[in-house]
Amino acid sequence: MFSAFARRAVRVLPQVRLIRGQPQAAPRVTAQHARQRRPTEEPEEMLYVGDIVEEKFEKFPRPAKKDPLDDPSVMTLVHRQDVKEGVTNRAYTPDELSIFDRIEEIKIEDALKNYKESQFFDADFLDSLGPGMMPTYNVAALADKNEVIRNLVGMGVSVAHWDEKPDVFKTMVKLNWHEDCVPRIEFLVKECGLGNEELARVLRRNPCILSEDMQHMRVRLEFLRNKQEGLGLRRADIVRILSKESRWLSQSVEYIENRISFFRNHFALTKAEFTQIVVSRPQVMLVTMRNLALRKFTMIEEMGLSSSEMKAIIKKVPKILTINRFGLLDRFQVLHLDIGYPHEVLVSDPRALLSRASRLKERHAFLKHVGRDQFDRTMPGYISPSVIARGTDEVFVEEVAKSTKEVFEDFIKSL
Repeated sequence: MFSAFARRAVRVLPQVRLIRGQPQAAPRVTAQHARQRRPTEEPEEMLYVGDIVEEKFEKFPRPAKKDPLDDPSVMTLVHRQDVKEGVTNRAYTPDELSIFDRIEEIKIEDALKNYKESQFFDADFLDSLGPGMMPTYNVAALADKNEVIRNLVGMGVSVAHWDEKPDVFKTMVKLNWHEDCVPRIEFLVKECGLGNEELARVLRRNPCILSEDMQHMRVRLEFLRNKQEGLGLRRADIVRILSKESRWLSQSVEYIENRISFFRNHFALTKAEFTQIVVSRPQVMLVTMRNLALRKFTMIEEMGLSSSEMKAIIKKVPKILTINRFGLLDRFQVLHLDIGYPHEVLVSDPRALLSRASRLKERHAFLKHVGRDQFDRTMPGYISPSVIARGTDEVFVEEVAKSTKEVFEDFIKSL
């Protein structure tokens, strides 16, 4: 079922069931229910899914240590403030939910994610936040009191944005510099090949990598390197991936294999093509499968692309998988419906799909204004999608529209 990497450390998971052949996640628990659970209780009888990887779930018990948060001198640095009202995420429509229900990889990833979250469920900590409140931590103020934070700052790691991340704060203050941090930093430098700048960037974006299990990270790194059963990445590729998306080493082998399966089944990408895409755009690995499925729906059903056309665009501009699908549709409508580029032109020259729709509209209107709106490939003076989208406004006005910046600015003001 899984590769040799995935079978390296196998155990049975009581949180994942097999009902009619489908894995299902354990139900979410409230803080009250979590406190009522007793570790001595025997789990109920159920049918288990075989070959689930222990490495995936990252439950690594450590010897009990004194919690630095119990130190009053540290707790005085923690204060509460009212939660700022954020933007509510848009709920999925019934049609979108029906798309998700047909994708097996989404069900698997949900089950694994729910299990992982359940291992770190801290009911007492959640209760301590109080209703309608969340903690704000002044991490920089801890530099003189905490060796880990002090040394990371000395290495050039920016810690300012950690103030709004309670989970990062709790992890950092519990670490021991010599026992936890030094071995993992040496691993990132010597085995992964990170330089000083890349290391500081990785630790700034994903400081919790300093709490990852060393053996598990070595298994993941070997999977990235292995040509037969892994991705076959070169050292330079691994450095690039970690620099662009530092959470790669926090994802298990099984997670990556499930992603490869998803891209193979729903985007017709081979493992080699998938590898090429993630090296070019490492962030693709962390886009939720639901968003990826909806982007496919937009390209196939709403933009009218064929599967081969969609695949060709993704291979040329993987970033298209990380942008908002409604913005993508707006850009396509400007290029295809307003300007009139046919599908085959956009497939062969797709980078214009990364440009803002408002920018494309303004430039299209200005080209019409100065009489240079030539979008027929068979005619002289043809302007391709990449030409209309690339460069600054100054470059566009002078080299494409053959006009002046003043004329362009006056025209934009008149819109």
